Amino acid sequence: MFSDTALIAPYKDGTALMLRLCPFKNVNLSDAEARVTLGMHVEENGQKVNKFFTLDLELDKINALNLNWTLVHPITPQSPLYQFAENDFQETVGELIVFIKVFDDMFSTSVVKRASYTFDEIVHGARFLPMFSRDGYQRKTFLHIDKLHAFEKVTL
Repeated sequence: MFSDTALIAPYKDGTALMLRLCPFKNVNLSDAEARVTLGMHVEENGQKVNKFFTLDLELDKINALNLNWTLVHPITPQSPLYQFAENDFQETVGELIVFIKVFDDMFSTSVVKRASYTFDEIVHGARFLPMFSRDGYQRKTFLHIDKLHAFEKVTL
């Protein structure tokens, strides 16, 4: 499952584009890989053209997907989203295409899942809320899937 929205959130000394996903069944998923492509209209030589960019992720592979995974694209000077303001997301036609591939141990096969976020599904100035908790003995971790979409607004 994917979060309903992607976020522009505080990250280290700057900001990052973030989206969240988690398994929705009690399964063993391993060797997870993620790719995020940004497609948007840009102006070149006075004309609007479609451009596609592969977004660098902080982490694009993980060994096991047992809890949630927040995909993080740090917005650095090399990012196509560098210096995008909140109104740029409202005034630009753009979409994020997310591709996830994992190995499902139960069925012994690779599973692929895709999602997309248009620019109007990106919340500027927000951060995801935690979606897991520990038991009283600190022995078990509980994933609260109902909190997958939960975020709070913050000042950037």
